[in-house]
Amino acid sequence: MRVVHLPVYQDNAYQRLLMDALRRLGVETINGGGGGNFFRTAMLRWKADILHFHWLHPYLIRPSALGTVLRSARLLIELSILKLCGQRIIWTVHNLKNHDNRHLALEHWFTRRFARLPSAIIAHSQVAAGQIASTFAINGPARIHVVPHGNYVGCYPNQISRTDARAKLGLAQEAVVFLFFGRIQPYKGLPELICEFKSLPLDLQLVVAGPADAEMEQKVRNEIGTAQNIVFHAGFVPDEQIQLYMNACDAVVLPYRDIFTSSAAMLAMSFGRACVAPRLSGMLELLDEKGAFLYKPGQPSALADAMRFAADDPARLDKMGVSNLAKISAQDWPKTAIRTLEVYRSI
Repeated sequence: MRVVHLPVYQDNAYQRLLMDALRRLGVETINGGGGGNFFRTAMLRWKADILHFHWLHPYLIRPSALGTVLRSARLLIELSILKLCGQRIIWTVHNLKNHDNRHLALEHWFTRRFARLPSAIIAHSQVAAGQIASTFAINGPARIHVVPHGNYVGCYPNQISRTDARAKLGLAQEAVVFLFFGRIQPYKGLPELICEFKSLPLDLQLVVAGPADAEMEQKVRNEIGTAQNIVFHAGFVPDEQIQLYMNACDAVVLPYRDIFTSSAAMLAMSFGRACVAPRLSGMLELLDEKGAFLYKPGQPSALADAMRFAADDPARLDKMGVSNLAKISAQDWPKTAIRTLEVYRSI
């Protein structure tokens, strides 16, 4: 069985782990590239049994509305031809819309039409499956299969102690440390987090680590201002340094305005960290009161109050991290690959 994954991002551990696990089951997995035009390659070189799409926006969204319409229409035509030639389509829905909120009405219109093409659609949870069916008007919900997202336990180096990690980052050993980790995008609510964190006691510390575009990076720096208890490390964090940030903190903060599937929450849980997160369906599929301080999004001071409660009981944070690690460890990649292969074979 030859399966092309589209698009493939080299820094995305999810795809690497899934593709490796599928190879161990005998599936020939092919890197479909990071977007752009692939029709000729699909017809002449790949000749795959299955085209497995993960994200659609690289194939739909262009800077202008007209460009988006033309590229999206082209994609649908090309995929219809490939399907007529015997290539089946699978779609794993990681997001209901692009995170940059570009041309949302056009994206939604074309995505609903794309959704008619896959022989099967993969969701990471039952709640996500329901949202997918509703959002994209999926006829025949039996086409939607639930395949849990695998964890990141053991995926990254994890040997450094909390003491050494804090020393390397210049953090106080006795402080309660919160971490915001990952690509900085508007929907993740980082400026709001910084604003609310500044209302908390000065002996708490916040570390922000992740890449951002120039505009967002400047916005974050402006929001931090002269705050001495907020550390901002802008830029991509190499795999070997993820442990530095995860093991230095007491809890990972996920102040997202909306979320469908949170890889950041899975990463935090895989490192045995407690979380502070909003009561959104995309979070509640993963996190519960045993592993997270959950707050009502949009409510004034709710995030600050959740962090304050977390800081009041550091020993509880350690126990919550243990609970999160135990919970996420059950979602391993062999199981995810087996379920994915079952979906492949069902079409």
